[in-house]
Amino acid sequence: MPRGAGVDFGRCPATISRDGREKVVAEETMQYACLVYQEEETTGTMGACHRAGEALEYREELRQYGYLLASTALQPVQSAVTVRVRHSEVSIAGGPFAVTKEHLTGVCLIEARDLNEAIRVAARMPEARTGSIEVRPLAEECER
Repeated sequence: MPRGAGVDFGRCPATISRDGREKVVAEETMQYACLVYQEEETTGTMGACHRAGEALEYREELRQYGYLLASTALQPVQSAVTVRVRHSEVSIAGGPFAVTKEHLTGVCLIEARDLNEAIRVAARMPEARTGSIEVRPLAEECER
């Protein structure tokens, strides 16, 4: 997908931040988790290194325009530990909770005006070309 396709960063209301970069300032936005899933076989290839570089460039673009709140990659699925507590008994199992073809490999927290905009942002993530991106709104904070 060509750079800039799918998300028109220029249409967002903007202001200049202290460091001189344009930053998105939206009156009402929602926060979304973009959960990045990849097949285990594709995460260790040379293509994965290229995608990682593309992903870092895209994350920086999102940061510059004020969409990106946080982003991190996860260690390989073999390093996962699943913890359950049932009837006050703690059980720990090595590996992920479920055996699946695709594994959670990263998380991005973004801010967008609505679900459609969040989907457009996720669709440009390089990982979407070889895996999938689950876009999920964050829960509203509970009132105390």
